Amino acid sequence: MLNRKVLIYLLLSLLSLQPLMLHAQQGDDAAPAASDEQILLELKGRIQEYIDEVGRLSTAVYMASGDSIGELERAYKTLNAKWNTYYQAQQVDIATDDSLLSMVAEYQVAEQGVAEAIAKLKAHSNGLADFKAAEQFIMKQRPVYKKTYNEAKSLAMLPTTAPRLAKLKGKEQLLFAEIQKRYEQAKAIAADDPDLQQRMEKMEDRFVEIKEVSAQIQAAAYQPFFQRIKDYLMGFAAVAIILMFFHLAISKLQAVKKAREAAKKMQELYPQNNEYPTI
Repeated sequence: MLNRKVLIYLLLSLLSLQPLMLHAQQGDDAAPAASDEQILLELKGRIQEYIDEVGRLSTAVYMASGDSIGELERAYKTLNAKWNTYYQAQQVDIATDDSLLSMVAEYQVAEQGVAEAIAKLKAHSNGLADFKAAEQFIMKQRPVYKKTYNEAKSLAMLPTTAPRLAKLKGKEQLLFAEIQKRYEQAKAIAADDPDLQQRMEKMEDRFVEIKEVSAQIQAAAYQPFFQRIKDYLMGFAAVAIILMFFHLAISKLQAVKKAREAAKKMQELYPQNNEYPTI
């Protein structure tokens, strides 16, 4: 089975031979004047060639990938230019026959389909390129945000570095806005392409991670030393209280378990006797 690119190349090669065929036919125009029937047959044959040519181009577009869009666009423009020139020259004769007008309509429908297919293929190719660019941009932001977070925490240690911290926050806001913009763009592209869903999930995980770090950077602010100590002690005390309750709960469960085991042993040592002594 022929490779797809080889088939596309062959189809485009056939399209490139069309001007030679038309030129050869145009040489017949120097022959003696033909009858109306002969003119009609010639017009039908010529228009049918254009219909066949646009059909081959349609097949090439259907089989094409993003890297052949340029060739397809050039082939389409060349074909359309040839058709417009021919149609303008023969428009009066074509208008006299309904069958010719029907063939013209057939060509125009096919030509419009090719134009839309090329536009769709181009949009898909551009979308993939935009998705890849957004993916690369977002996925490489982890070390950037790690560095920015550490710098924000460092600048928040002293009141004299507050202006630098504010500037750092401003830059981070602009960066996150760009990240969010590209993320939304990639999300919209992936919504129309199931093949991108797995890559989109990884990008989403990274975006959520960046968003959390961004919130921490924006929350960074100078706190006096005693306030930091107080917050630390309060946090330590909260952890200690939680651990104490956890320990009490475990101790209580262990005590209940031991009591049940002791009661079970007592029942085994002193089973209940339901027989009463008689005189």
